[in-house]
Order: sequence, then structure tokens, then C-alpha cells
Amino acid sequence: GLDTFNLLNAEIRGNSELSKALDTSDTSSFIPTQFSARLLDDVRLQLKVAALFGRLSLPRSPFTNPARGTRITAYLVGESTSNSSTKIPTSDPPSRNVTWTAIKFAVRNVFSDELAEDSIVPIMPWVRSELVQGMADAEEDSCINGDDQTTHQHSDVTAATDRRKAFDGLLLHSGGSSGAAAVSLATYSIANMRSIRKAMGRFGVTSSKLAYIMSMSSYITALSLDEVETVDKFGPMATILAGELAKVDGTGIVVSEFVRNDLNASGVYDGATTTKTEIFLVHTPSFLWGDVGAAKSETARDIETGQTVVVTSRRTDFQQIHSPASSGEETVGLGYNIAS
Repeated sequence: GLDTFNLLNAEIRGNSELSKALDTSDTSSFIPTQFSARLLDDVRLQLKVAALFGRLSLPRSPFTNPARGTRITAYLVGESTSNSSTKIPTSDPPSRNVTWTAIKFAVRNVFSDELAEDSIVPIMPWVRSELVQGMADAEEDSCINGDDQTTHQHSDVTAATDRRKAFDGLLLHSGGSSGAAAVSLATYSIANMRSIRKAMGRFGVTSSKLAYIMSMSSYITALSLDEVETVDKFGPMATILAGELAKVDGTGIVVSEFVRNDLNASGVYDGATTTKTEIFLVHTPSFLWGDVGAAKSETARDIETGQTVVVTSRRTDFQQIHSPASSGEETVGLGYNIAS
């Protein structure tokens, strides 16, 4: 209770070793001079977008493997009544190659011996968990906002080490606001969301193979859609009762903090108009991760500086393995121009 806390706090304040300051202010909150010695983790949304897509183990990089192209065509043929009858038309199995070129995500953390010794919170497990979280964030962000061109689609992505320059992500594959399945959601409605799915052609047929990816802002706005808000239209799952929306037309919704809320009306960041957000409708079997080796977390101690170095890394790539065969289909639909 409060008496126990007051007693503990008095003991901590009176112990100069326990309350000794660190070599930097970055980790001072881990020294036991605060209300509690428990680590108060940042509240983070559970990362789910990167997990929507399968993973392939690659033997090396670069690595090329065949992928399915357009479908074989079967023809109507008549009975062969003579030796010189017309041959059955051929239809070779169409195929294309996918070339995987793994990039490396990596992050390094250095902490002093004093931090490891003086902190009540065990530092090594915490550092490792934060590094792993950083790697997960990199995959989530890059598979949504990735663009490996010299000039990124978002004007604030300029650093060569920015994880959003690793490979092409969902926004780029959608074609942006000019994509085949891009629909302005200035009027955010079920009808317009269905227009996205309709424009995806054969990739939008099966709802269970699709996923909506939304920002928190676009998700909260979706809770107020007329078709799902009230009991008379959506029954006991009405958002006014449940406070959540799990699916639209049988397609699951995933909320990610990496879907941006500071875009312009065309769905990109330009530094001027920052009042819009977006949603994606993705055919998940069309994309795949390719990993070279396993994720690594390595530790070394530098006795000359009295520090411990922890490095986490992973070699991976993200590829579209099914490509649209015509202008009337798309693997990623985009709803843009949503007020954030």
C-alpha cells in the first residue's frame, strides 16, 4: 500500500549508490528515484501488417525463382475427322521470375556498466526487447511506405538509411492516387470502399484473401459508417454497442500506426497539406517476405570503454509475387483523401 511505497521511497532516496546518476540523461529514468522501479512501457499498437504475408526462406541473395503469370487458355476444338485436321492450339504455361535482393535492417544499442549495475530494471532483457521491437517496426513501416527509388514518394523521406527506402511497399504497388484501384474517400462510405474492391478485379473476389489496413484515424472514422453503426442495420455487433469494427464485407481490418495521418489529398506527404489519411485493401497472397538466414541478436562487451554493445539485424526482402495482368485488376487498392 501507500505506507510500503513511502518506506521504500525513503530507503531509495537515502541510498546514494542506488540513486546515483548515470553517464547520460537518456537512461536516467531507470535509476530508482521515481515513483516506481517498474518499467512503464510505451503503449504500442500490436504490429499485424507484416504478419499478413507469408515468408520464404532464401538460400542466398540475390535469388531468382519462378512465379505464376497469367493463366493457361483452354480452347474449344472440334472432332478430328481426317489426318490433316487442325491441330489443337497450344497454350504454354505462362511464367515470370521474381528476383529477391535482400536488404539488411539493423540497430545497435550501447550501455555502460554503471547502467547495468545500478538500475533496478534488468537492462539486458529490456534492451533486447526494444531492439526486437525496432526491427518489427522497420518491417511494418517499410512494407507499407517503402519506395526504393532515389526520390521517395513522401518528400520527408530523404536519408539513405531510412527504412522506408528498403524496397517497394504497398503504397507504391497500389499506384498511388492514379492506381487502377484507387478511389477518393472524401466521402467515406461502404459504397466507395466497395468500389476499391470492384476495381481490383479477380484479386478482389475472395473476401477472406483480402485485408483492410487502416490508420487509427481512418479506423475510428469507419466506426461511424451508416451500415455498421446502429443496431437496426448491424445487429448486436453495431459499433455503437461494440465500440469496434472487425470486418467489412467479410474482410478483416488491421490497424497500424504506420499508415500515415499527415498526407495531402493525393495520398502522399508534401509538407504543405497534412490533413489526410488513407486505407489499403490488399490481396495478401500476392505478397511475400523473403528471408536470408534468421534474425540475429548479438552482444559484445568492450572492456576498454566499460560498455556493452547489442546489435540486432535481419536480411529480408518484400516482393509482389502475383502481378496484375491487365488494367482492370490490381493487387492493392487504395482509399485516399480521407480527413484525418
